[in-house]
Amino acid sequence: IAGHLSDAGFATTLVTGNDVLSLDTGITAGYAKEVREDWEPVANIAQAALSEVDELLGKPKPWLLHVHFIDPHGTYCAPDEFVDAEDLAPAGFDPTAMCDDPFADPYGADLDLDTRGDAWVEKLEETYREMYAGEVRYWDREFGKFLDELESRGALDDTLVVFATDHGQQFFEHGHHGHGRHLGA
Repeated sequence: IAGHLSDAGFATTLVTGNDVLSLDTGITAGYAKEVREDWEPVANIAQAALSEVDELLGKPKPWLLHVHFIDPHGTYCAPDEFVDAEDLAPAGFDPTAMCDDPFADPYGADLDLDTRGDAWVEKLEETYREMYAGEVRYWDREFGKFLDELESRGALDDTLVVFATDHGQQFFEHGHHGHGRHLGA
């Protein structure tokens, strides 16, 4: 789409929170400009996008702005106000330890789940579900602020907004945890 619109005279910009969706991979061919904010939370991506909106609004031609958020996504680390973390985690597991490392494995590969017992794994599932729900709540609030700010800048006048999502998370259904690996398993 970006290539066709670019050929038709549109200014085309991509703001992305994940290098998978970047000009480096070729998936996003056609964008004239890319702003990469790898693994940044929704508020930071929105701020980067608003800076681009200000620039695009100053151009005399139509524009396409593609904003790609990475969250909600493992490691499931929303601000504390969005997560009811009291007595959340099973014994011997600190889910917040992942939050300081953007490359931590949130999917439990190193947890040796087969030796933990059903009650422990159920508590872990409950923990992950609450952390994920907290990220969804946080993302929803921040995305709402982003849309409000676009409206206040006049960026939504005569504008089409397309919202798409790719996948959710699997929380031990069919014995798997994570995303994008066991669809329909």
